[in-house]
Amino acid sequence: MGLLRPNASTAWAPLIALAFVSARGAFAVSASTDGAGQDTPAAAAPATSPESAAEAATAAAAHQVPLDQAAQSNAPWELSLEQVLALALRDNLGLVRAESDANAARYDALSSWGAFDWVFQASANYRDSQTEGTTSLAGGSVISTEAAEVAFDLTRPFTTGGRFVAHFDTTQSSTTNTFFNAPELVEDNLRFSYVHPILRGGGFEAASSQQIVADLTARRAREGSRGTRQQLIADVASAYWDLVAALEQREVRRSALDLGREQLVREEQRLVAGDGTEVDVLQARTEIATRSEQLLQSENEVAAAADQLRALFLNEPSSESWNRPIVPMTPLPEVESLALPPTWESAWQIASEQRSELRQARLDVEASRARLRRAATDRLAGLDLTLNLSAGANDEVARNAGRDTFQFDYPSWSVLLAYELPLGNRTGVNSEQAARERLHSALVAQQESELEILADVRRAVREVDYRATAVTASAESLDLARRQLDAERARFDAELSTTFRVLEFQQSWIEALSNARRARADFAKALSDLARAQGLDVAPRD
Repeated sequence: MGLLRPNASTAWAPLIALAFVSARGAFAVSASTDGAGQDTPAAAAPATSPESAAEAATAAAAHQVPLDQAAQSNAPWELSLEQVLALALRDNLGLVRAESDANAARYDALSSWGAFDWVFQASANYRDSQTEGTTSLAGGSVISTEAAEVAFDLTRPFTTGGRFVAHFDTTQSSTTNTFFNAPELVEDNLRFSYVHPILRGGGFEAASSQQIVADLTARRAREGSRGTRQQLIADVASAYWDLVAALEQREVRRSALDLGREQLVREEQRLVAGDGTEVDVLQARTEIATRSEQLLQSENEVAAAADQLRALFLNEPSSESWNRPIVPMTPLPEVESLALPPTWESAWQIASEQRSELRQARLDVEASRARLRRAATDRLAGLDLTLNLSAGANDEVARNAGRDTFQFDYPSWSVLLAYELPLGNRTGVNSEQAARERLHSALVAQQESELEILADVRRAVREVDYRATAVTASAESLDLARRQLDAERARFDAELSTTFRVLEFQQSWIEALSNARRARADFAKALSDLARAQGLDVAPRD
């Protein structure tokens, strides 16, 4: 058909995605039937431009319907698709849970960077001991010693793998040993150390691999929440249009029942006038009973569709809103009013950038690469460089000992290079191989996801094309069925047809009308499914 061409512009994609939330205005779920049997809409929907549709989608959150206010009466609950989406995005428990999981992952990632925070440590130690002098040179027969020690450490690990340590301790001791020059002595020590791994564990990617993976996990959880949001939007739109379709089907069957009753009146009048038969009356009554049963079934389908929609935006089992009838206010989209649909190539290009599943698969690959880099460096030999700078002093006066220490009157520095080679290194070798295989698995999973999403996009584009064609075909079938029914009624009035034939053509017209209404609802669902397949977020934003 001319509406759906394969060379459509890629700019169509966001417009078609907004089409099913763009229309405003009153929507009447019932349709009246004129004497010829042609359905006439109760109200026409005003045209809406793509620009105003985008503005409506953005501002729809401001028009949310408070549930507590809505439950105050049993009057019909008039809701547009925008309002239902806003309620679902606010109150849907599945989305709330997904957002909480994403927030928890984000806080976990932030907490993992605490491994590189400054750490302050303090300790105090007191000792009191007595020892027996074994010789005349021991300084006494019984030697008493007291010591009080206070130590402070300030440590900071670096994201490059190194570690800085500042240490200070002071010890005040006293002894009864007569050979000691200073029976009471204060000893202070100050030391600065820096340890840097050169091979194993060196570099940002090795030292911060856990934090990098935690950040990627948080981003993946956020993408999962976005995917839940996209699926919720598609589910709400599908449930909304299912309710619209159920209401339309109910009105079709109600109109069919009215037609059957009109036919029964004609047959009874003909029977009284002597032109009809009892069989014709029985046929008309049988048809009324069948159509009454169909109408009852439609009532049940409407209730089921309404509950399915309510379950997506109500979060309280005791809410009175469960008993309130929903009246959809957003009309079904017209095929002729929409822009050209995209080709599957352009739709796939958007989906490859926007689909949450693909983004999650790519983040899994990045996390696997980070783990592989860490496993590769863990396989290396250990070569650590340690730099030390220290100073110490002792004096009978605490102030003098501290002054000499912090002035570095007696400095000392050292350089240490330590090498460690694990023989065999089965742990490091096999851990690297395991990380490599996990990376390969993640890449394969990404390719699988791409193929699945590509097939999903092609199916969604094909479904839109098919449903648009079905809308046109069903409209033509409805027109033909109406004309056939009019012709058969004229033949019946001219006594050239039978009641059975009239009822048969009535049933054909009813089925055509039902198919036409269902086709438009299926087309609207196909539009929302295409938006989901492309990963587009077309809901009103907060």
